[in-house]
Amino acid sequence: FPSHDTGSIVGLGGGYRFNRAFAAELEYAYRTNDIDKIEGAGGATIADGGDLASVAIMANGYYYFNVADSWSPYLGLGMGFLQEIDSDVQLVGTSSQEDLEDQLFAWQAMAGAEVPIDEHWRFYGEGRFMSAPGPDLSNSNGSYGVDYNNLSVIAGIGYQF
Repeated sequence: FPSHDTGSIVGLGGGYRFNRAFAAELEYAYRTNDIDKIEGAGGATIADGGDLASVAIMANGYYYFNVADSWSPYLGLGMGFLQEIDSDVQLVGTSSQEDLEDQLFAWQAMAGAEVPIDEHWRFYGEGRFMSAPGPDLSNSNGSYGVDYNNLSVIAGIGYQF
């Protein structure tokens, strides 16, 4: 099982707000995390470093709760695919890295709130969970699943036309 450090996410989205409650967007996001180590099912370390990165293209839908004019909590769901999921790991007992790349279906759930700065600009903060089941990477020491479960805390700024 992989043990990950914290990582980073950068992205860009564009969409349409149908009314005060509903919105849709297309999103492009890049995520990366360092891998501390990967242990096989028996507890043996099969890799002692590396990284896991992904490029996601997602279609998201949002529901905004009508609480107050000064802030709006929201929930969202999205689906799309990881155009690239790339795992580079340093295998134990070798001087080589193992590289796995694939394209996978993904889904995500979001919960957050936005605060208007002025008529057009919005500040938002959210928690986002993304999941994508994937293949296994294996060598003679064992294998690990690349089931991709990513929890992100995001702050951003948006512009509404």
